[in-house]
Amino acid sequence: MLRAQVLRVYDGDTIKVRLHDGKSVAVRFLGVDTPESYKRRYGYTEYLGDRASLFAKRELKGKEVTLRTSSSGGELSRDRHGRVLAYIFRGDDDICAMLLKTGLARVYRKSPCSRQREFLEYESLAKRGGLGIWDRENERSFYRRQFSSNANKYLLLWFWEHDRDYLREILCGR
Repeated sequence: MLRAQVLRVYDGDTIKVRLHDGKSVAVRFLGVDTPESYKRRYGYTEYLGDRASLFAKRELKGKEVTLRTSSSGGELSRDRHGRVLAYIFRGDDDICAMLLKTGLARVYRKSPCSRQREFLEYESLAKRGGLGIWDRENERSFYRRQFSSNANKYLLLWFWEHDRDYLREILCGR
């Protein structure tokens, strides 16, 4: 467990903190993945990416947090980008769990974490309730609006997976 001060919120699942030794490090929330809130990656923002980022800013910016690692020894592990991987707590508030329970994140499945089973249950509850990113109707409307204002080719892949009727309309002009 490490205490730190949040200096910056990059997006819904990545922050920059100052550790008590004065060192500043980027931290990626362990076990969760929020939608992208910036266009750099795909040329469009993902559904509720802005809201996940705003949630993180409101809950964490300038606040004292506790970083908990997945390992029992408390060693800091890092991802391929050099970011520290940790569960984030603000007092008793479990930020990773809050993101999952409100539907502002999904479980990160590329590398399982020690809380995987617990996190999958939170995700499942949000999914069943149609909360946040699991609200398929609003998600579909969001991407359709985005495509009509900016015909981004990468969105075609999203439509192929999630909204083939709209893709047919785009391609066939119906």
